[in-house]
Amino acid sequence: MTPASPRSGVDRLTALDVRLQMRANGWPSIPITPHDEDHKSAGKRPAIRDWQRHAVYDEKAPLPLLREVESVARRYPDAQGTGIPCGSVIGIDIDVSDPALVGEIEAMAVSAFGPTPFVREGRAPRRLLVYRAEEAMPKSAHKALNGGSDGIDIQAVGSQFVAFGIHQVTRRPYRWLGESPLTASPEAAPEITAEKVTAFLSLVNGVLPLSASGSGRKRTGGGGFVEVVRDAEGFVIDGREQHMTNVVWRAACRLSERGEPLTLETLTDAAWANFQATARTIVEGREWTKAEAEAKARATLDRVKRGLAKLPAKREAVAPTYPDDARALTDAEAAVRAGADEFFERYAPEYRNALAIFNGGGALLQPMPRGKIFRIEAGVGKTDAAVVAAARAIRAGLSVVFAVPRVDLGDELATRLARQGIIAHVWRGRERPDPEAPKTRMCLNPSAVDDAREAGAWSIAATVCEQQDTKARRIVRCPHFETCGYMRQREAAPQAWIVTHAMLFLPLPAAIGRVDALAIDEAFVSGGIAQKPVSRALDEIEGAGVLAGSENASKMKAWREALIRAARASEDGPLSHAALAAAGLTADDAASARGFEQARYADPGITPLMEPRERKRRAAETGASNKLARDLIALWDEIAAFLDGETPKSGRMRLARDPESGARIIELRPLTTVHASWRAPTLILDATAPPPSVIEPVLGLEVDEIASIAAEWSPHRFVRQIVGAPVSSTKLGLTGKGEGNARTFDDLRRLIVLRAALAYPRDIAIVAQATVEERLAGMGLPANVVMGHFNGLSGRNDMEAVAGMIVIGQAMPPIFSMEADAGTLTGVPVEVADTVLKPGERRWYPRVPGAIRLRDGSSHPVDHYRHSDPTVEALRWQICEGQLIQAIGRLRPLRRGPDESFFLDIVSNVPLPITVDRVEEWSAVRLGAWADMAAEGVVLTAASDIQAAFPDLAASAKAAQNMSEAVRLTLRSNIDSYIDLGVSVSLVEVKRAGRYAPTEIVALPNGPRGPNSLKRWLSERGLGPIERITVKRAGKAWARPSFARVGRLIDERTHDWACMLATASECASKFDRSARNA
Repeated sequence: MTPASPRSGVDRLTALDVRLQMRANGWPSIPITPHDEDHKSAGKRPAIRDWQRHAVYDEKAPLPLLREVESVARRYPDAQGTGIPCGSVIGIDIDVSDPALVGEIEAMAVSAFGPTPFVREGRAPRRLLVYRAEEAMPKSAHKALNGGSDGIDIQAVGSQFVAFGIHQVTRRPYRWLGESPLTASPEAAPEITAEKVTAFLSLVNGVLPLSASGSGRKRTGGGGFVEVVRDAEGFVIDGREQHMTNVVWRAACRLSERGEPLTLETLTDAAWANFQATARTIVEGREWTKAEAEAKARATLDRVKRGLAKLPAKREAVAPTYPDDARALTDAEAAVRAGADEFFERYAPEYRNALAIFNGGGALLQPMPRGKIFRIEAGVGKTDAAVVAAARAIRAGLSVVFAVPRVDLGDELATRLARQGIIAHVWRGRERPDPEAPKTRMCLNPSAVDDAREAGAWSIAATVCEQQDTKARRIVRCPHFETCGYMRQREAAPQAWIVTHAMLFLPLPAAIGRVDALAIDEAFVSGGIAQKPVSRALDEIEGAGVLAGSENASKMKAWREALIRAARASEDGPLSHAALAAAGLTADDAASARGFEQARYADPGITPLMEPRERKRRAAETGASNKLARDLIALWDEIAAFLDGETPKSGRMRLARDPESGARIIELRPLTTVHASWRAPTLILDATAPPPSVIEPVLGLEVDEIASIAAEWSPHRFVRQIVGAPVSSTKLGLTGKGEGNARTFDDLRRLIVLRAALAYPRDIAIVAQATVEERLAGMGLPANVVMGHFNGLSGRNDMEAVAGMIVIGQAMPPIFSMEADAGTLTGVPVEVADTVLKPGERRWYPRVPGAIRLRDGSSHPVDHYRHSDPTVEALRWQICEGQLIQAIGRLRPLRRGPDESFFLDIVSNVPLPITVDRVEEWSAVRLGAWADMAAEGVVLTAASDIQAAFPDLAASAKAAQNMSEAVRLTLRSNIDSYIDLGVSVSLVEVKRAGRYAPTEIVALPNGPRGPNSLKRWLSERGLGPIERITVKRAGKAWARPSFARVGRLIDERTHDWACMLATASECASKFDRSARNA
């Protein structure tokens, strides 16, 4: 027997306990009457008569006294529920029965108000979101005009809601999905205004028709209407009339916003397509047809005409976020070659000659090299053009160094240079494999290197590789010196060197020699920004060791005390110039302190021939103190530079508290620049290069943007962007401790399975965040699926010939990390209007209007994230849009021929600088369980066949019937206008032996090839014996799997599974025809 729920709604707490804890957290409370066993009493009504005197807006209203709370508990002992009076507290009550619609509306609330930690659920899926009022606002109730009991209530002045207690319908306690009034104060909720509430209701009205009056609406208590119920796959199976009304209204709003004709025909078509995509049309023999959609459409138009419902105004046309500046591929290639020639044949030699004149005393001013950004779309050939131009320059005597992200990419570049007759070597780090002895590392004594690092040695090479023994007047070397690959590479004399980006932040090795030109391939800026700040406690700095000698010790203590005094007089946040100056510190003081800290640095005394045990002992002896000294050197360096400037606050130093101990700390985020020894004319080759203002602080040079070139894609492609999909980390349930949104992952997997089946035998590529990639791979995917994740595709060449790519979601970096990185780059803290937090507000990037660029010249409006600070925005863009563009570039979409046609599905709302053929809503392209049959290459239509052949997919007759109806729906819907069955799929009629009626089967390219093969498959699946197989429409897949033609474009209004089945097999022939027509 299930134990009864506690009457207070909280386990092991009485109502008085609940209210006292709420009061301790700053919440007001009122007692709530209980419902009786027959549910005759609402169970939501306050027990005290004058409760509304508490439901007012008053920022300074005191909480009830402790004795008052106790007195109310004694006077109303049966009122075990607890409510919260509104006024200063606002409740956004989403009283909607459709869980999918609740999720949409909740997202709208987050968009309008910001996320709140307080989400209360009584009778799921209905939810109430708790916010704070920034001003007094009236309560309002907005009935949904969909024939049901749905609505949106704004609980404000004069109202209240139940926080804890037993729900009168579910007979279970109300539950809080995040924080609750027992765990956090109201200050944790964002403040909202009446204007924001109006904007929120306007958003809701676009998906749920609301009464305009805002007057009270009757609560049904759960009876009188059929609520919307969805099955495990998310399709509506009950409450379809209410759902149809919502669907029709949503379609009317979309048509109105787009300024399209709002006729009975257009509204019916759009609504019916959406209904088919989101609801079962046949449930227990009751079939819904287009006639029902037409009837609802007629009623909706009548309400609008009579002024009973108001549609949103036409949206103003939004220009695409990125204009189309693509040029013909041949023109783009010519421009790239010209730019590379200009750099290597004119600019770099001219700088070298000017420098030689200066060094020879022939000029007074030393010339300064500059950086040149070459932002060229992937696939145009920027690297090849640079290699060809550099090879000519090298043969003419120019010393060129290339920098790449990784050693393996350096090896590829060396091969390219070799084709131009240039011998290039890749400089390898100690941990890399030795190319002349692949089974060993470049360094043969890695433990000595580790000990030198642990000891804090200034130079690894001078400590454990090669050292001058001044006493013995000889050079002492590592026992492996003569055979060490790391040392051996110093003797090489190639025509060009290739290094990794990481090398640029270290001194130029003497073996490389002079650098006349530096070419940096791909992004390198992140190498100058520390992943973690250097953190030191104030007490630790104050107590650090000092130099010997009273005078030196006194100076060091005085400077440190001044720094500590300035820090303790300051609040947490950026360290200010004024605080340091008030403490008596100057730039000269900081520079002197830096020198004293360096003098305190201890030589560990490690030598190349030292016995390992002694070496480790010395490393342990000096490691910690040297690390502290090195951190203080960096800190004083930054303080000196900061005080030498005029910036009021530092973007690289801030005061904070240690999250574990609570001690005050100084955090330093130093900017590491490319070492001065590398500075030369620099060519930056990056398809998604940031603006010069971001590159200059890291490169240490002024930078010019000399080219930004995009090329037209191959015509043999079809690009679709799917918007409205719940694919952010939060919506996928990947943040926190969530186990993930199982339904969305199932939907994504089905999309992948169907795409892979239609593309067979060619591969398709999937790119997503690493956690999404791992989750999908773990669910089991077809063998012809190639997986990858953002920021992990550099050097990948296995996607260049795939039949298509599905890009899922996007990487979105935390806003605080990007602002901290921007502060590191500029030295100035980010302080803009949209980053000012109100109490309890959880900040994220603001949304701004944008638009996706469409092939027909139009655009599709979307909201997307942008930061108002240009440096933060540039960094965010690199990780979000930049990685999306880099992923898509793996397709090599510029040079595809008719036999290499491809599709691209971008499952994201982010507008990109590419042209899209069609934009579709996620709700329209979601697939049902029937799509899992595509993994076998056979899509059955009869429920009995499905249950017999796919018992794991259709465990019950009802599940099989649902799958059957979804397939049959498409086959009945004039399939010739949706799918060119001659492309890659076949439509077959099968007659089983006996009294079985003939059924239709769709055969996909990855399935049985031909009638005999299909007959064997059916028999093995328990459907034999087969009397006959009639091929009604034969696809090429039965003769030879192909992806060389494309069927007709699916009508935009078609939102059933045919849309997904056709798109991949449509791609090539559509563009073949357009190419021939051109």
